[in-house]
Amino acid sequence: MTISSQPSLSCKENTIRVTCPQGSAGTESEFVISNTGGGLLTGSIGANRTWITVEPSQVGTETSQKFLVRIATDSINGERFSTGTIRINTNGGGKTILVIVTHNVGATANISTRQKKTIRITVYDEDGKTYHLEKTRKSGGEGVIYQPVHARNLCAKLYHPHHRTKENSNKLGFMTKEPINITDPDIIVSWPITRLYEDREHQTFLGFLMDKVDMTRFHEFHLLFDKKDRVIKFGYHFNWKMILASALKISVLVSIIHKNGHRIGDLNDRNILISREAKIALIDCDSIQVTDASEHNTYQTKVGTPEYLPPELARKGVLNTPVDRLYSDRFALAILIFRLLMDGVHPFQSKGFRVRNANNTADKIQLGYFPYTGN
Repeated sequence: MTISSQPSLSCKENTIRVTCPQGSAGTESEFVISNTGGGLLTGSIGANRTWITVEPSQVGTETSQKFLVRIATDSINGERFSTGTIRINTNGGGKTILVIVTHNVGATANISTRQKKTIRITVYDEDGKTYHLEKTRKSGGEGVIYQPVHARNLCAKLYHPHHRTKENSNKLGFMTKEPINITDPDIIVSWPITRLYEDREHQTFLGFLMDKVDMTRFHEFHLLFDKKDRVIKFGYHFNWKMILASALKISVLVSIIHKNGHRIGDLNDRNILISREAKIALIDCDSIQVTDASEHNTYQTKVGTPEYLPPELARKGVLNTPVDRLYSDRFALAILIFRLLMDGVHPFQSKGFRVRNANNTADKIQLGYFPYTGN
């Protein structure tokens, strides 16, 4: 098998136009790029204005990739219109996207009032303590993240209605009573602290409270893969010594979880965070596979990221069956360390006759051809 690439960048977006009420924190948009050639399209994305942020800032796709554009309009000092540009630089060509922000002054008062009425809710923990929560911009398939008004060191995750199940409540009840013991100051696990309810009588389960990870200090692990991203987010001092230290610490983190009888399950480059000092943090802990040894009960995880799943778990329907995710964690850990040491290259990225029918990296994992063995 040979490893070669002739990628080609394609992006239909030429201009992003957004309208935002003056005085609001900001707004969001998105765009998609495609690789119309072969091999892996890689590169980086940046903006010429500090109020424009693109996530992720790293390009890495064999097919297509979606990007989120955040416009921090509260940082703009301008007239009715503000402009900026997003620059995409890849090994398959470049592209510049114009960003135009319209400040809708007339909508300021009404929208600000409506936001104040809707973003704050009241919940109660297991001891009956009251928390007033403000909605953040962070959400996912399971729920929405909220910020306690008077506890800025904490955050809350409130599930969407169809995820407020008895199983999730029981699982979180166990986790809050059996916290992970972390003695290493360089490793943080955002473990659930207490369940949250709509009422003091605990009749309506909503979600849970957890320690907040400072996202101004910590960044998603994949930002280490690209040298340019690494310098921007972590500084020039983040050299090979720090990279190797990061690989060691993430291994220690996984070992700690396993020694406590649990599995991460969906270990990937977005639920592992890292700081400029190479401190490691694990988030999304409510999705991990935990085992209550005293009750001989395991709360299974049914999620997984295809690029980090071993072939035996990637087959359709397997994740919905009871399975120990120990070896799955080890497989994902090996991929993370490989990508960390190989500037983001996935160990199963390849091109050749044997993988001609594999459309993406996950399909190539299924085939099991590891291109670095020389076979």
